[in-house]
Amino acid sequence: MMNFGVSIFSLPQVIFSLGTAPEYDPKLVAAWVANPNSLHRQRIALALARIGTATFIDKNGDGFYDPASEPRAGLDELVTLSKDADRNVRETAAFALGELADPAGTGPLFAMTLDPDAGVAAEATEALSK
Repeated sequence: MMNFGVSIFSLPQVIFSLGTAPEYDPKLVAAWVANPNSLHRQRIALALARIGTATFIDKNGDGFYDPASEPRAGLDELVTLSKDADRNVRETAAFALGELADPAGTGPLFAMTLDPDAGVAAEATEALSK
């Protein structure tokens, strides 16, 4: 059985692995960001929003978040998705950037407030208020 091109066995792995626990698999995320199916790209943006602010790229290996040098997990991928051709992907990426609340995401969010699609621009404006 398939659900938007995702088997019922792989969908929970992505949503629950990335969506309910602070886990980040860069190879899995990269594969979903590059997927030709826009629903997959939209779902990975939502999953990245759900991992929240507790997950970050620990560059210095000390186990503590350093906002000046360690981005939230998924930030780069969400910035990529913020420029997606599909308006639903861009809107979900704006929501997700707001959920991450990483200062590095404000630039892309400000750019998204000028999106020709009013829904995307509105979501980016709301995300900036978080």
